[in-house]
Amino acid sequence: MELRPAATATIDVDTDMWARKKRVYMTQLTDRLANDAAFRAGFAKTLQHVRAIHKLSVDYERRRVAENRMFGVSTLSLLLVFLECATNAGWIRYANAVLTALLLLLLVQRYAIEREIAVGKGLVPPNAYIWELPPSFILAFLVELVICSLFLPPGLDGEIHMRQWIMASQSDSCPYGGEYIDGDCYLVYTYKYDHDFETQAQDPSSRYQILGLFVFLRVYQLPRYIRNLSDFYSARMAFVGSLNNVDALGVLFSIKYMLRSRPFPLLVVGFATTLLTVSCALWLLETPVNPLVSTYPSAMWLTIVTMATVGYGDRVPMTVPGQVLMVLGAMATGIIFVGILSASFFALLDLTDRDRNVLDLLSNEKEAKATSAASARLIQAAWNLHVCRQRSASPAVTDAATVLLYATAQTCRKLRKSRKLHVPSLHDQLVAEMTGLDDLAIADHTQRMQRLLALEAKLDDNLRAVREIAARTHE
Repeated sequence: MELRPAATATIDVDTDMWARKKRVYMTQLTDRLANDAAFRAGFAKTLQHVRAIHKLSVDYERRRVAENRMFGVSTLSLLLVFLECATNAGWIRYANAVLTALLLLLLVQRYAIEREIAVGKGLVPPNAYIWELPPSFILAFLVELVICSLFLPPGLDGEIHMRQWIMASQSDSCPYGGEYIDGDCYLVYTYKYDHDFETQAQDPSSRYQILGLFVFLRVYQLPRYIRNLSDFYSARMAFVGSLNNVDALGVLFSIKYMLRSRPFPLLVVGFATTLLTVSCALWLLETPVNPLVSTYPSAMWLTIVTMATVGYGDRVPMTVPGQVLMVLGAMATGIIFVGILSASFFALLDLTDRDRNVLDLLSNEKEAKATSAASARLIQAAWNLHVCRQRSASPAVTDAATVLLYATAQTCRKLRKSRKLHVPSLHDQLVAEMTGLDDLAIADHTQRMQRLLALEAKLDDNLRAVREIAARTHE
């Protein structure tokens, strides 16, 4: 009860002390800035650098916020496309138009911040016009502008007629429900996109808005979002990467870091995103002509089978766009994901240095136990033969004891030959090299000390002689 006021008083004293120190430091800084021109110029330059670094960190944070908002808007637009294919809601296209306009505004804001970051890094002059920026910067902006601008606007309706060649046929009958046209079999189908909801209710196939597939290109923003969620996204890491000529905040470096630190969550996110988007796109492409992939679950099953590189053959894409989508969107990504998963799994099973030390200890213990047991059996066999000879046992018993002794000795010989030879490890070699370097350094240090001591003794003798001469001169 009595210690609390004392502690409070101590804290008050410390607070007053720091306040006094702060006032003293501010007074000294003000006086030096007023009286020392060189310090004033250096302080102004340092203050300018600190403000530039702070602005760069703020710009990185602003870019992360803009990219996260872009990813949220893009994800919502993808969900609206899927909802438009499954329902007859009339407001979806208008909502998607609003989201597209918002996405374009965020894109412009994102690249404006990217330009400020380039200026802060010294890559671009502050007063540079847009045509004076690096070509890679302008090309990336134009590509993203085109991708983010693609959507199905309200009031647009029509249909796309497709005629896909199957085979040459001599008869009028064609497989796969094809039509015989001019001696060849063709698969004829139509992609409809209609904003009239009464027409959609009468013809369900017109609900599958094929032009909405362009919105799925906005999935490219997922790697940026994953990069922004990482724990190393900061201006400090960008500075550290620039010292080593590495873009530490780039998407590629972020993926490498995530694959080494947390590979399995990254693979789950990538697999789920690919599965959902490719399945929806395949559903839209195959519905007019392929009854086996006319539902979203069946399209998802075909995508899973293809990504797993299994290929049961119970469902296959019939249209050329669907086949191209399965090759590029499911098969290629499936091979990549399976390869990364295998590499991550075997890396997880790889032994660390501590694991190897434990296994070496267990192996040595097992070898010691086997050697002890064989040695005990050898001693017992030798003692048994010795007793048989002392008691003048029968020749058969003596021969059996001799055979047992030689067999046990052979077992001990095999154990001795199977023992691991002592091969110096890299650590042992490094220790030996460092020991040799230490010996050389100590020897060199000893020689230098001896030379310095000899030089010091010689200087003392010369100083003593000078003093004697000076004393004689005064006399």
